[in-house]
Amino acid sequence: MNQEQNPYSAPKAKLEAYSDHGGALWREGKILVCRRDTAFPERCVKCNEPAQEPLSRFNLRWHHGAWYLLILLNLLLYVIVAMFVRKSAVLEVGLCAAHRRRRLLARVIGWGGLAAIVLCFVGGGMFSLDWLFAAGGIAILPWAIASVLLAPQIRAARIDEETLRVKGCGRDFLATLPEYTE
Repeated sequence: MNQEQNPYSAPKAKLEAYSDHGGALWREGKILVCRRDTAFPERCVKCNEPAQEPLSRFNLRWHHGAWYLLILLNLLLYVIVAMFVRKSAVLEVGLCAAHRRRRLLARVIGWGGLAAIVLCFVGGGMFSLDWLFAAGGIAILPWAIASVLLAPQIRAARIDEETLRVKGCGRDFLATLPEYTE
């Protein structure tokens, strides 16, 4: 039985009626500001179209930019320190069908391309196939470019104990939010 015809089903709010986000979503220019436990509306954070269920989970990590100076001393030291000083948060945000496909494509190109390149190097080395080894080397640049261009849809600009600042949200989505004032 269709839910619209079921007199016992719970009422559903229209998407346009969800404009108050519990006082937990704001904008600060091009940056989204939210509390850690914010429930996002069922709209795409990129284009503000209705989002597909379920909401997409993003694991965000951030540390102060000054920690990058440790790379000048030692890359391994930076990696170890960054693991301890970084702050992380999980957001479940809405994405429309088009942006979900783009995120899936980015994952396939990122992880699948990396696996293919590693297999080219391993196979080329094990079986002394220079052409396979060379193919892996040639594939690195297009794979890296595609991974960088497609990869992060939203990313942390800053994370503290109470709030998150997120880059990468669409202009139409941000326009529906009030301006952040401290």
